[in-house]
Amino acid sequence: RYLDRWSLVHLISELRLPGAVKALNRIITSRVPAERAPDSHDISTVTEEVMIRTTAVEGVVRLSADGVEEARTVLLRHARNRTFSIRRACVQGLMETGTDEDKAQLRSLLKERGEEGLLEIRRMDVREAPQPIGGRFVVHPNVKDAPPAHDLGRREG
Repeated sequence: RYLDRWSLVHLISELRLPGAVKALNRIITSRVPAERAPDSHDISTVTEEVMIRTTAVEGVVRLSADGVEEARTVLLRHARNRTFSIRRACVQGLMETGTDEDKAQLRSLLKERGEEGLLEIRRMDVREAPQPIGGRFVVHPNVKDAPPAHDLGRREG
């Protein structure tokens, strides 16, 4: 029921109700269940769960931008989250919406944890992101050799 659950979290975020901070915090704080599709190459239940939680973070960021102090507190708290994507989203959100004091606390926390690199991650419009060149094989511009041709022959085995 991933899509239903994600849609509800997204709706809560879109409503921008200050009282939603507690519910969004509970979602972010909730334990990510173990992977239920370990043999799948195209689906990960852990990834789905993390996306639900990062959507909740986005809702908290919106509330922080609206001046809800409790939202900034939640972002600072989850800048310690054990899941990297959640930590990253909280750091970005607090740097975009926090007060100077919030940002100073965040920098201190990240320095203490040796994670100052999180401050360097920036949002980018997908149209501005460098795009890979090549087909199946992406080749760095400094590499002069052509990539190997794709083998369209019959597979053995």
